Amino acid sequence: MKKIQPGESSQLMAIIQWGGQQKALNGSVRLWNYLIGKFLYGFSNMIGMNVQKILQIIYIVKKNLIGNNSHLDSLWIIGHSLGGGVTSLFAEKWDREFPITIHSISAPLAGMDSRGPDCENISKKVYKISSAVSYTQWKTVHAQDGAFRNLKFDPQEVFIDGGTSILLPGKWKNSRLGHNRSIQWVSENL
Repeated sequence: MKKIQPGESSQLMAIIQWGGQQKALNGSVRLWNYLIGKFLYGFSNMIGMNVQKILQIIYIVKKNLIGNNSHLDSLWIIGHSLGGGVTSLFAEKWDREFPITIHSISAPLAGMDSRGPDCENISKKVYKISSAVSYTQWKTVHAQDGAFRNLKFDPQEVFIDGGTSILLPGKWKNSRLGHNRSIQWVSENL
């Protein structure tokens, strides 16, 4: 894998969810600060928004970003948790030839009951990724993921048709690699 280094001809969008406990904020905020310092667009605080609204926002930003920057030859989108679910739906719906790279990190793609009151349940068994999208699903070890480990099933277990699914290590830097730290691991290893 190569490091994420968008230059003059590529752009990165980050779609991350944070909210709830301060402990849950730490990993996301560090990545968010890293991304905002280096790149142009980002979405956050997605609790309470439904998937269709988020997809519309992404589409508008994508249209404006690509439409107003003719020098771009690619777009990278990184989504974490519910944001990873949104980016996965976006990867299925992409109908342009413009190349997009999407990384979905610790996302409950098979669905889960615990979500915000205004959030739709993203629940699928198969994701059919558009041929113009280079897609990677990064899964945490179910028993290590603080957001998923108490569920009877692993909400990350889906079939990715046209993409890659990678299981992250259970430990990283002598510590458990869970839901929030997965963002850091992926951002440091891309």
